[in-house]
Amino acid sequence: MGNSLVALVLGDPDEQDRRLAVDDRSLRVVADQLEMMERRTAGLSVELMADCFVFSDSLDGSTPWRPMMVTRYVGRLRSRLDLDHLSFKSLRRFMDTYGQDLGFAPAQVALRAGHDPAVAARFYTGNVAEADRQLAEAVSALLSIPEMLD
Repeated sequence: MGNSLVALVLGDPDEQDRRLAVDDRSLRVVADQLEMMERRTAGLSVELMADCFVFSDSLDGSTPWRPMMVTRYVGRLRSRLDLDHLSFKSLRRFMDTYGQDLGFAPAQVALRAGHDPAVAARFYTGNVAEADRQLAEAVSALLSIPEMLD
């Protein structure tokens, strides 16, 4: 499956666009959602705004869902799937830890999660045992006195 580069605008219009790679499956979900919104307005005297919110209850897409609506929806979905122990925070922590374990730079992983890298490093990076062991060995090698000085 290929990847596409999509420009997402976060926050107010004065902020800089943030570019984020999105897989084709996710783009299909967004396209399906937009098609559903267009069908919803078919035959009405309402048109979707050109820059509409993809997830909106307003017919023209002018207002986004409130964040709490998404949280509640995911909460109900978790309950149906018997995954009440799973939270957005744990998913973010997993993504950050897994991404770094795969060798991606902490700054890149944090930006993907929508965080300032310095903040994400303090709060969302899990302890990956193998990476920690390798770091300990690297630091030890730097600090050890060469045998020829004995």
